[in-house]
Amino acid sequence: MKAVRLTVLVLSLTSAPMAAAEKLYVTDQLRLGVHALPDTSDAAFTNLNSGDAVELLEQGGSYARVRLADGREGWVRRVFLVADAPATVRIQSLEAERAELEQQLAEANEDAPARIAELEQISRDAQTRLARRETQIDELRAANLELRAQRGSEPVSMPIVWAVVVAFGAFFTGILLAWIWFDRRSRRRHGGFRIY
Repeated sequence: MKAVRLTVLVLSLTSAPMAAAEKLYVTDQLRLGVHALPDTSDAAFTNLNSGDAVELLEQGGSYARVRLADGREGWVRRVFLVADAPATVRIQSLEAERAELEQQLAEANEDAPARIAELEQISRDAQTRLARRETQIDELRAANLELRAQRGSEPVSMPIVWAVVVAFGAFFTGILLAWIWFDRRSRRRHGGFRIY
């Protein structure tokens, strides 16, 4: 019985630290001191945080001279400077973009019912116009068939005999008019006498 109690006691003592353990993360916040001296042996006159942008002016060994956003210059450890923006800056940028997109989506959702109603009205108007056009087309087709039927019963073309008579009449009229013109011109030229 003592062995059982001892085992329970040992188990409870060894499991207690595991049950109380909590999950922690390593911070990504970095505070980098900016110094007046290139070896950073003096006290930092200001600090930079993760994501702060600086302009690289000079590199020397493990240190780099930088210009801060406010125009001051100083030395920092070069190993802490990277060309890519850190995750926190990118996350802030993405969160701002996401907020803007959510705002645009909310505005679009507010305008959607009115726009849908407007488009439905346009569609109904177009369908009404289409129905009217189709009715007009049917009426014009019926009128066309009626006119074709009338044309079939009434001869539209002129008989060939009439065409020949008109052609000869025009030919002889042309010759007569030409002769009269020529005669007048000749008389005027020759003092009223006909000379051929």
